[in-house]
Amino acid sequence: QRPWRPDGELVADIATQNESQAGVMILNYLEQHHDHSTDRINHYGIASDFCRDLQRTRTRCELMMMMGHEFLLKKEYHRCIILMTHVLKEFGRDKLTELLFVVGDTGLKASWCDGDVTAYLSFLIFLLKKDFAAKLGEKRRQSLWTNFVTALQKNVPQSLDENSNLSCKEDGWMAAMGRPYVSYVVVHKEPFLDAAFYFVSETFRAGSRAEVRVVLKNSSEFAIAIQKCGVVIIIADYNTELALNVTLQPGDSHELSLFFPLMVRDTGKIIQIQMGYVDIGKPDASVLLHYSALIESNPYLWNDGKKDVKKQIIAKIDPMLPLLTPKVAFEFFPMLTNCVQKVDISWTNTGTQTYTTLNLVCRLECPELEDLYINDHPDTPNARLRNMGVTIEADELSAGESEQVTLYINSRKPRSDIQLTTKAKYIDGNGQIVTNDSVEPIEMIDPFGVSWEFLNTQFETIQEASPNEPFMIKFTVKNLSQQTLHVRKMEFNLTEGSAFVETGNAHQLPHFMIFKAKEVYQFVNAYKLQFATQLPVGTLCIQWLKYRKQVDGYCSMSTEFTVNSLPLSRCHVFVETIVSARGMGELKKPMPIKYAITNCTEKVLDLSTSIESSDSFMNAGPKKTNLKLISGGTAYFQYVLFPLKTGLLLTPRLVFEHANAAGDNRLAPVIQRNVVKNIFVARAEGEGREHGSVITSALEPVDG
Repeated sequence: QRPWRPDGELVADIATQNESQAGVMILNYLEQHHDHSTDRINHYGIASDFCRDLQRTRTRCELMMMMGHEFLLKKEYHRCIILMTHVLKEFGRDKLTELLFVVGDTGLKASWCDGDVTAYLSFLIFLLKKDFAAKLGEKRRQSLWTNFVTALQKNVPQSLDENSNLSCKEDGWMAAMGRPYVSYVVVHKEPFLDAAFYFVSETFRAGSRAEVRVVLKNSSEFAIAIQKCGVVIIIADYNTELALNVTLQPGDSHELSLFFPLMVRDTGKIIQIQMGYVDIGKPDASVLLHYSALIESNPYLWNDGKKDVKKQIIAKIDPMLPLLTPKVAFEFFPMLTNCVQKVDISWTNTGTQTYTTLNLVCRLECPELEDLYINDHPDTPNARLRNMGVTIEADELSAGESEQVTLYINSRKPRSDIQLTTKAKYIDGNGQIVTNDSVEPIEMIDPFGVSWEFLNTQFETIQEASPNEPFMIKFTVKNLSQQTLHVRKMEFNLTEGSAFVETGNAHQLPHFMIFKAKEVYQFVNAYKLQFATQLPVGTLCIQWLKYRKQVDGYCSMSTEFTVNSLPLSRCHVFVETIVSARGMGELKKPMPIKYAITNCTEKVLDLSTSIESSDSFMNAGPKKTNLKLISGGTAYFQYVLFPLKTGLLLTPRLVFEHANAAGDNRLAPVIQRNVVKNIFVARAEGEGREHGSVITSALEPVDG
């Protein structure tokens, strides 16, 4: 509180009144010469920190703006510039138009007074934002642009506040203008020059070029000259820029692309546009507009006036498409066993650069190397190369040229676990070491697929055979390859010392056949097994021709297949039925039926045979016949049956007993194979004519 009363007079004591007047004069002097700005700046700083803790954004921005104004009044221009720049950086994205306008204006005045060219241009461009146009007015906007052009021409701009007592440091301006300078201007929302930077694709391949699309649009009423533009990528090696000489008139747009090569070492990494910049200055006075504040961390939508396009600022580097790729050409695919087959491996430079220091490796890999051979010459089918492969080294390989190697592979057995591995290592035109590994699976198959089944003389499949029983083998041969094969000969060779007795003719096997791909051929041969404990094994041999143009034309190849054994049955007696007239008879007419009985044991058998009774045939009944059969001997019995009924009738069956058995007369296993089970009996010719006519008429076609 002041110790005087402004309106009061001390009449009683003149001395006291004079002292009071002297005190007022002293107090006024002290108030006028005291540094009140420092006190206010300290209080604004304390209040700003308090609002920051309370997250009062607008109030804090206003306090910092007032603090900057105090710096301006105190003529601490540098501190004012730093504070106003910080305010724009922190609150530039918020919708605080009124406050931000004052901040920009305060910073512009401080930088003009201080002679800071870069800060002056930054605040000037900030005030040229489209959302400040109404506050500035057309006249002041034109003045700002005039000052911008003046600064680029190395002249001192004029003050925009005629009533202000501010003055600039001309010596500072002249010192700054006397040398080239670069002004970095952070662009906020609603700039007078719109710019968008985005990748044209979400992925790029290593070794190729990434493309960044740039779209510029002049949203002001001034003509803007653009000197260059560029981008800053998260990986510094990919930063790139492009020199331009483009002048955008008001409302004009311009599109361009920036390219930069992607390194192979960065395969799998993510690249992101951190900042885009546009230079609207001159060669010795660059004004770089930084659009980092407008680029989000995720893709965003930007309206280019035509449609909403997804602007991708993040891209991934995928593995490069190898430009030195191996090409493998097989003589047969799948490859065939037991024959030497040629494989050509070539590496061709499909790029546009010359590759140097090449190391090319081709190897054959397999868990089991038994019966697997690889060589570089066809006349050594059973030799192996060292490390099962070859290595080629070359100093350089020009665009379009190739390196080639020929290998010969042979396998004795089918397998699917073989891999032909190729490795290429070289230096590309950019000086990068590039490796390219590839694996080609190889399947070894037999040229022919052979299956067989055992048949009896009535072409029924059997699972076992008895001694001296005739049987047949039905072979099914299929061409498994993708090529046409020429077969010279097929023959079935019995194992040495086997008990087979061939009953078929050798000419039944095919000769000089042409097998197309996937074609199937079947043939049957008849055999008989002598007495033995088991059926020995035979081998089917197929001789075929392979065409080898590079060597000597056609060459003969051989493929063998081992036929599995057919188990022997443990029967004592084998019975076979032979019926005349192919199992057909006529009513009341004699029909002979013949049985062949074979002793399959090693002893002499005393047998008693009889035929089962049947109501369908005459002469069928328990007429026993005793016979003695030596080991392996065969006895033939013939009966004459008279059919008593028509239709499909059951054939009478033979019954066997031991003739000299004391107790149990049952005989151990009896095989009745090739026995006719049913006989069709028809009416005799001329009998039952009236019924036949009815049946015939009933079988005639009827209209409808």
